[in-house]
Amino acid sequence: KRASVPVDRPSGERPNSVRRDGEDALAQGLDAQQKIFASNPDDRRAFEALEEHFFLEGDWPALVRVYRERIEAPSIVDDPAQKGALLFRLGQILEDRILDLDAACETYWTLARIDRTNRPALRQLRGIHERRGQWDMVLQLAELEAATTMPPYERAQFESELGRIWHRRLGDRGEAERAYARALALDADFPPALEGLSALCLESGRKDEAAALLERLTVRLRGPERAPFWLALGRLYALDTGDRERARRCFAAALD
Repeated sequence: KRASVPVDRPSGERPNSVRRDGEDALAQGLDAQQKIFASNPDDRRAFEALEEHFFLEGDWPALVRVYRERIEAPSIVDDPAQKGALLFRLGQILEDRILDLDAACETYWTLARIDRTNRPALRQLRGIHERRGQWDMVLQLAELEAATTMPPYERAQFESELGRIWHRRLGDRGEAERAYARALALDADFPPALEGLSALCLESGRKDEAAALLERLTVRLRGPERAPFWLALGRLYALDTGDRERARRCFAAALD
């Protein structure tokens, strides 16, 4: 026989005392961890518990306070590696969650002054100044970033991004072409560099070079990624060379 469920009101609702007890226990545990951390920011367990809690709750101001207090802990303040990791996490929260770009920049610059080779911090700074249209700062940061160690793929990506900035934002085709060439020296068919250079060639009337670059893109890429470049190649053949048969084949390939 099934046991009856006790009720706490005439309406027939189940008691919620167990749930309330659980919430009270969590609140007491959080309060205890906050007291421990406030008295000793070096307490790793308390820090990690608070970090996890505030992150999962999305309480970003509280998480920022925890990070700042942890950064000033005696065991952290003079340890560049630990301090740098915390500064970067703090910068990300300020940038992406709090949306305080000034505070995020200050945090990333603090990290960059500790370690001038910290590429993630330099990259985040470059991104913020790019969104603000502060191109002199973008170029200064790119110069610092270029001096850091990168694997070939990342350097090719970096040079392609730099080429895009020179081309699209600063209108310097010569610098853009040199940046794309540096990327292609690392990977002869690196798609972002081929795409940027093909657009540059089209703008400057170098149709044959543009066509060759677009052809290379259709070979390097796979599946739907190729469609925009087949279309660009088809338009080039149709409008600039009058080769309608090649244009037709390109448009057909875009639909495959």
